[in-house]
Amino acid sequence: MNPCQGSALIVSSYTHPEYALSMAQTFKLTEASAFLLRGTEGEPVADARRSPQMDFFHGGSTQTAQAAQAGALQSIPELPQPNAAETAAYIENASLPQQRQALTRLDRLTFTLNETGLKSPSILVVGNVV
Repeated sequence: MNPCQGSALIVSSYTHPEYALSMAQTFKLTEASAFLLRGTEGEPVADARRSPQMDFFHGGSTQTAQAAQAGALQSIPELPQPNAAETAAYIENASLPQQRQALTRLDRLTFTLNETGLKSPSILVVGNVV
């Protein structure tokens, strides 16, 4: 379950409640360091309108890092507007000795990837990464 060499923090999700139990048991058994939360279509996505329960696993134990927000939404929070000039970091082979990375802006991402030759496996971090 850990795609990296050495230590890593696994961010994992489940779409059906019955999977929460089996995944929690797996993380405890393997003594993984992991966050587990309810996701959308298998992706660990935090809904900006409602906080899901998030459990943290480490060394065979677990604790709830964040309780689920209960009840109906009273209002929809204001979300930031997308910004093409936002900073982005594209990281190839993250946490491995052959790691390479490029800092760019979202509106220049395609150009930067073509220029540097970075490719999968990679992660893309968007936001205040500088």
